[in-house]
Amino acid sequence: MTGTSDMETAQHEAFLKGLRDLFAMLVEMDYLQSDDVSYPPHGDLTVEALGAAGLEQEAVELIACMPMLNGELCEREADFGHGVELAPSASGVSYLSSQGIELARQDARTDDEQLKPWMVRIARSNGVRGKDIVYDLLDGNMIEWNYEGTWQTVRQTPVENYFQRWIENLRSLECLPWHDGFGYVIHARPTGYEAHLANPSKTLEDVQLRHLSLSTAGITPPSIDEMFNDHIEILKAEHNIFWSKRRLYEEAGRNRNFNHQKFRASREEYEQRFREATSLARVRPKGQSIYNIEHGRQLREWYRLMAREHGV
Repeated sequence: MTGTSDMETAQHEAFLKGLRDLFAMLVEMDYLQSDDVSYPPHGDLTVEALGAAGLEQEAVELIACMPMLNGELCEREADFGHGVELAPSASGVSYLSSQGIELARQDARTDDEQLKPWMVRIARSNGVRGKDIVYDLLDGNMIEWNYEGTWQTVRQTPVENYFQRWIENLRSLECLPWHDGFGYVIHARPTGYEAHLANPSKTLEDVQLRHLSLSTAGITPPSIDEMFNDHIEILKAEHNIFWSKRRLYEEAGRNRNFNHQKFRASREEYEQRFREATSLARVRPKGQSIYNIEHGRQLREWYRLMAREHGV
Protein backbone atom coordinates (compact mmCIF):
# COMPACT_ATOMS: atom_id res chain seq x y z
CA MET A 1 0.00 0.00 0.00
CA THR A 2 1.32 3.48 -0.80
CA GLY A 3 0.70 6.91 0.67
CA THR A 4 -1.15 9.60 -1.24
CA SER A 5 -0.01 13.13 -1.95
CA ASP A 6 -3.41 14.36 -0.78
CA MET A 7 -2.72 13.01 2.70
CA GLU A 8 0.71 14.63 2.68
CA THR A 9 -0.79 18.09 2.16
CA ALA A 10 -3.94 17.66 4.24
CA GLN A 11 -4.54 18.40 7.90
CA HIS A 12 -1.94 15.86 9.06
CA GLU A 13 1.00 17.43 7.24
CA ALA A 14 2.53 18.81 10.45
CA PHE A 15 2.44 15.35 12.02
CA LEU A 16 4.11 13.70 9.02
CA LYS A 17 6.76 16.40 8.81
CA GLY A 18 7.43 16.04 12.53
CA LEU A 19 8.05 12.31 12.11
CA ARG A 20 10.32 12.85 9.12
CA ASP A 21 12.34 15.45 11.01
CA LEU A 22 12.57 13.19 14.07
CA PHE A 23 13.92 10.21 12.16
CA ALA A 24 16.30 12.45 10.20
CA MET A 25 17.69 13.73 13.50
CA LEU A 26 18.14 10.21 14.91
CA VAL A 27 19.99 9.13 11.76
CA GLU A 28 22.11 12.29 11.82
CA MET A 29 23.11 11.53 15.41
CA ASP A 30 24.31 8.02 14.47
CA TYR A 31 21.62 6.40 16.56
CA LEU A 32 19.82 4.85 13.60
CA GLN A 33 21.07 3.85 10.17
CA SER A 34 19.17 5.10 7.14
CA ASP A 35 17.85 1.60 6.38
CA ASP A 36 16.52 1.29 9.95
CA VAL A 37 13.73 3.62 8.84
CA SER A 38 11.07 2.68 6.30
CA TYR A 39 9.63 5.47 4.17
CA PRO A 40 6.49 5.32 2.02
CA PRO A 41 5.53 3.61 -0.11
CA HIS A 42 5.72 0.63 2.26
CA GLY A 43 5.66 -2.57 0.26
CA ASP A 44 4.80 -4.79 3.23
CA LEU A 45 2.00 -2.68 4.72
CA THR A 46 -1.46 -4.22 4.29
CA VAL A 47 -4.80 -2.44 4.53
CA GLU A 48 -6.55 -5.56 5.77
CA ALA A 49 -4.27 -6.02 8.77
CA LEU A 50 -4.61 -2.40 9.82
CA GLY A 51 -8.38 -2.46 9.43
CA ALA A 52 -8.63 -5.70 11.39
CA ALA A 53 -6.65 -4.04 14.20
CA GLY A 54 -9.49 -1.55 14.66
CA LEU A 55 -8.14 1.46 12.80
CA GLU A 56 -10.51 3.67 10.87
CA GLN A 57 -9.86 4.39 7.20
CA GLU A 58 -8.31 7.82 7.69
CA ALA A 59 -5.87 6.38 10.22
CA VAL A 60 -4.95 3.58 7.80
CA GLU A 61 -4.25 6.13 5.07
CA LEU A 62 -2.17 8.20 7.45
CA ILE A 63 -0.07 5.21 8.52
CA ALA A 64 0.63 4.47 4.87
CA CYS A 65 2.22 7.94 4.60
CA MET A 66 4.24 7.72 7.81
CA PRO A 67 7.95 7.01 8.08
CA MET A 68 8.44 4.31 10.70
CA LEU A 69 11.01 1.94 12.09
CA ASN A 70 11.97 -1.09 10.05
CA GLY A 71 9.73 -3.99 11.06
CA GLU A 72 12.54 -6.53 11.44
CA LEU A 73 14.55 -4.16 13.65
CA CYS A 74 11.56 -3.56 15.91
CA GLU A 75 10.78 -7.25 16.28
CA ARG A 76 14.38 -8.20 16.98
CA GLU A 77 14.88 -5.57 19.65
CA ALA A 78 11.44 -6.17 21.19
CA ASP A 79 12.23 -9.87 21.52
CA PHE A 80 15.52 -9.06 23.21
CA GLY A 81 14.57 -6.24 25.50
CA HIS A 82 12.97 -2.82 25.44
CA GLY A 83 12.87 -2.28 21.69
CA VAL A 84 14.17 0.82 19.93
CA GLU A 85 13.52 3.93 22.00
CA LEU A 86 12.46 7.11 20.25
CA ALA A 87 12.17 8.97 23.54
CA PRO A 88 13.18 8.06 27.09
CA SER A 89 11.28 4.90 28.15
CA ALA A 90 9.20 5.00 24.96
CA SER A 91 9.96 2.43 22.24
CA GLY A 92 9.00 3.09 18.64
CA VAL A 93 6.40 0.90 16.98
CA SER A 94 6.19 -0.39 13.41
CA TYR A 95 3.07 -1.26 11.45
CA LEU A 96 4.99 -3.44 8.99
CA SER A 97 4.29 -6.82 10.62
CA SER A 98 1.42 -8.50 12.43
CA GLN A 99 3.39 -8.49 15.69
CA GLY A 100 4.20 -4.82 15.26
CA ILE A 101 0.56 -3.91 14.63
CA GLU A 102 -0.55 -5.86 17.69
CA LEU A 103 1.98 -4.07 19.91
CA ALA A 104 1.08 -0.74 18.40
CA ARG A 105 -2.62 -1.15 19.15
CA GLN A 106 -2.73 -2.81 22.57
CA ASP A 107 -3.00 -0.85 25.78
CA ALA A 108 0.18 -1.86 27.63
CA ARG A 109 -1.54 -1.37 30.97
CA THR A 110 -4.38 -3.86 30.46
CA ASP A 111 -2.97 -6.02 27.65
CA ASP A 112 -6.36 -6.25 25.99
CA GLU A 113 -7.83 -2.75 25.74
CA GLN A 114 -7.07 -1.10 22.40
CA LEU A 115 -6.68 2.48 21.33
CA LYS A 116 -9.58 4.36 19.79
CA PRO A 117 -9.89 3.84 16.01
CA TRP A 118 -8.74 7.42 15.37
CA MET A 119 -5.59 7.17 17.50
CA VAL A 120 -2.21 6.19 16.03
CA ARG A 121 0.54 5.13 18.43
CA ILE A 122 4.07 6.26 17.63
CA ALA A 123 5.87 4.89 20.67
CA ARG A 124 4.99 2.46 23.43
CA SER A 125 5.85 2.48 27.12
CA ASN A 126 8.64 0.04 27.98
CA GLY A 127 8.83 0.36 31.75
CA VAL A 128 7.24 1.54 34.96
CA ARG A 129 8.31 5.12 34.17
CA GLY A 130 7.46 4.77 30.53
CA LYS A 131 5.01 6.64 28.37
CA ASP A 132 2.94 6.10 25.27
CA ILE A 133 3.15 8.69 22.49
CA VAL A 134 0.01 8.83 20.38
CA TYR A 135 -1.41 11.02 17.62
CA ASP A 136 -5.11 11.83 17.90
CA LEU A 137 -6.53 12.33 14.42
CA LEU A 138 -9.76 13.89 15.71
CA ASP A 139 -8.09 16.79 17.48
CA GLY A 140 -4.84 16.81 15.54
CA ASN A 141 -2.89 16.77 18.82
CA MET A 142 -0.22 14.60 20.41
CA ILE A 143 -0.90 12.61 23.58
CA GLU A 144 1.80 11.54 26.01
CA TRP A 145 0.36 9.07 28.49
CA ASN A 146 2.12 7.54 31.49
CA TYR A 147 -0.97 5.52 32.43
CA GLU A 148 -2.29 8.02 34.94
CA GLY A 149 -5.96 8.71 34.30
CA THR A 150 -7.47 7.73 30.94
CA TRP A 151 -7.14 8.64 27.29
CA GLN A 152 -10.04 11.03 27.82
CA THR A 153 -8.37 12.97 30.65
CA VAL A 154 -4.73 13.06 29.55
CA ARG A 155 -3.33 16.40 28.40
CA GLN A 156 -2.90 16.93 24.67
CA THR A 157 -0.25 19.06 22.94
CA PRO A 158 -0.37 20.67 19.48
CA VAL A 159 1.66 18.66 16.99
CA GLU A 160 4.09 21.42 16.03
CA ASN A 161 4.91 22.21 19.66
CA TYR A 162 5.33 18.55 20.58
CA PHE A 163 7.78 17.67 17.80
CA GLN A 164 9.65 20.94 18.21
CA ARG A 165 10.31 20.13 21.87
CA TRP A 166 11.10 16.47 21.10
CA ILE A 167 13.68 17.31 18.44
CA GLU A 168 15.17 20.22 20.38
CA ASN A 169 15.80 17.92 23.36
CA LEU A 170 17.84 15.71 21.03
CA ARG A 171 19.63 18.59 19.34
CA SER A 172 20.63 20.13 22.66
CA LEU A 173 21.67 16.71 24.06
CA GLU A 174 19.22 17.01 26.92
CA CYS A 175 18.02 13.64 25.61
CA LEU A 176 20.89 11.45 24.52
CA PRO A 177 20.39 8.72 21.89
CA TRP A 178 22.75 5.81 22.49
CA HIS A 179 23.06 2.65 20.42
CA ASP A 180 25.61 0.02 21.37
CA GLY A 181 25.80 -3.70 22.03
CA PHE A 182 23.14 -3.39 24.74
CA GLY A 183 20.44 -1.97 22.49
CA TYR A 184 18.83 1.35 21.61
CA VAL A 185 18.30 3.72 24.54
CA ILE A 186 17.56 7.43 24.80
CA HIS A 187 18.81 8.84 28.09
CA ALA A 188 17.07 11.84 29.61
CA ARG A 189 19.48 14.15 31.38
CA PRO A 190 19.26 13.20 35.07
CA THR A 191 18.72 16.11 37.43
CA GLY A 192 18.64 14.28 40.77
CA TYR A 193 22.19 15.09 41.83
CA GLU A 194 21.88 18.73 40.79
CA ALA A 195 18.62 18.98 42.74
CA HIS A 196 20.37 17.50 45.77
CA LEU A 197 23.14 20.09 45.59
CA ALA A 198 20.54 22.84 45.36
CA ASN A 199 18.46 21.53 48.27
CA PRO A 200 20.17 18.79 50.33
CA SER A 201 17.59 19.10 53.10
CA LYS A 202 14.91 17.98 50.65
CA THR A 203 17.02 14.92 49.78
CA LEU A 204 17.33 14.05 53.47
CA GLU A 205 13.60 14.51 53.98
CA ASP A 206 12.85 12.10 51.11
CA VAL A 207 15.21 9.51 52.60
CA GLN A 208 13.61 9.88 56.02
CA LEU A 209 10.18 9.30 54.54
CA ARG A 210 11.42 6.18 52.74
CA HIS A 211 13.00 4.96 55.98
CA LEU A 212 9.69 5.46 57.80
CA SER A 213 7.79 3.69 55.02
CA LEU A 214 10.03 0.61 55.30
CA SER A 215 9.71 0.57 59.07
CA THR A 216 5.94 0.86 58.88
CA ALA A 217 5.85 -2.06 56.46
CA GLY A 218 7.67 -4.24 58.98
CA ILE A 219 11.01 -4.11 57.16
CA THR A 220 14.13 -3.30 59.16
CA PRO A 221 15.91 -0.62 57.11
CA PRO A 222 19.54 0.48 57.34
CA SER A 223 20.22 3.64 59.32
CA ILE A 224 19.06 6.93 57.84
CA ASP A 225 22.68 7.99 57.37
CA GLU A 226 23.46 4.82 55.45
CA MET A 227 20.37 5.16 53.28
CA PHE A 228 21.20 8.81 52.62
CA ASN A 229 24.78 8.03 51.57
CA ASP A 230 23.67 5.16 49.35
CA HIS A 231 21.08 7.39 47.70
CA ILE A 232 23.69 10.04 46.90
CA GLU A 233 25.92 7.36 45.40
CA ILE A 234 23.13 6.39 43.00
CA LEU A 235 22.39 10.01 42.07
CA LYS A 236 26.07 10.53 41.29
CA ALA A 237 26.20 7.36 39.19
CA GLU A 238 23.16 8.39 37.12
CA HIS A 239 24.80 11.76 36.52
CA ASN A 240 28.08 10.13 35.50
CA ILE A 241 26.48 7.63 33.12
CA PHE A 242 24.82 10.42 31.19
CA TRP A 243 27.89 12.65 31.02
CA SER A 244 30.27 9.80 30.17
CA LYS A 245 28.26 9.38 26.96
CA ARG A 246 27.33 12.97 26.27
CA ARG A 247 30.96 14.06 26.24
CA LEU A 248 31.58 11.77 23.23
CA TYR A 249 29.02 13.75 21.24
CA GLU A 250 30.54 17.04 22.37
CA GLU A 251 34.12 15.97 21.61
CA ALA A 252 33.03 14.92 18.11
CA GLY A 253 31.67 18.42 17.48
CA ARG A 254 27.95 17.79 17.80
CA ASN A 255 25.96 20.95 16.85
CA ARG A 256 29.02 22.40 15.11
CA ASN A 257 30.70 20.25 12.48
CA PHE A 258 29.82 16.79 13.69
CA ASN A 259 32.61 14.33 12.97
CA HIS A 260 30.64 11.10 12.49
CA GLN A 261 33.73 8.97 12.09
CA LYS A 262 35.26 10.28 15.33
CA PHE A 263 32.03 9.73 17.22
CA ARG A 264 31.59 6.16 15.97
CA ALA A 265 35.19 5.31 16.84
CA SER A 266 34.82 6.84 20.31
CA ARG A 267 31.57 5.01 20.94
CA GLU A 268 33.12 1.71 19.86
CA GLU A 269 36.12 2.32 22.13
CA TYR A 270 33.79 3.25 25.00
CA GLU A 271 31.86 0.01 24.62
CA GLN A 272 35.03 -2.04 24.39
CA ARG A 273 36.47 -0.45 27.53
CA PHE A 274 33.17 -1.01 29.30
CA ARG A 275 33.30 -4.72 28.51
CA GLU A 276 36.90 -4.98 29.59
CA ALA A 277 36.24 -3.13 32.83
CA THR A 278 33.19 -5.10 33.84
CA SER A 279 33.43 -8.40 31.92
CA LEU A 280 29.78 -8.01 31.01
CA ALA A 281 28.07 -9.72 28.13
CA ARG A 282 25.06 -8.06 26.47
CA VAL A 283 22.83 -9.35 29.27
CA ARG A 284 24.26 -8.14 32.55
CA PRO A 285 24.64 -10.70 35.34
CA LYS A 286 22.22 -10.11 38.17
CA GLY A 287 23.62 -7.71 40.72
CA GLN A 288 26.09 -5.97 38.41
CA SER A 289 24.27 -2.68 38.34
CA ILE A 290 24.91 0.83 39.63
CA TYR A 291 21.85 0.34 41.85
CA ASN A 292 23.47 -2.55 43.71
CA ILE A 293 25.36 -0.70 46.42
CA GLU A 294 27.81 -3.51 47.16
CA HIS A 295 28.45 -5.13 43.78
CA GLY A 296 27.95 -2.01 41.69
CA ARG A 297 30.80 -0.04 43.25
CA GLN A 298 33.28 -0.90 40.49
CA LEU A 299 30.78 0.02 37.80
CA ARG A 300 29.95 3.34 39.43
CA GLU A 301 33.64 4.23 39.68
CA TRP A 302 34.16 3.36 36.01
CA TYR A 303 31.40 5.73 34.94
CA ARG A 304 32.86 8.49 37.13
CA LEU A 305 36.24 8.16 35.42
CA MET A 306 34.64 8.06 31.96
CA ALA A 307 32.70 11.25 32.66
CA ARG A 308 36.07 12.97 33.15
CA GLU A 309 35.66 16.66 34.03
CA HIS A 310 31.90 16.15 34.42
CA GLY A 311 32.35 13.28 36.89
CA VAL A 312 31.20 13.60 40.50
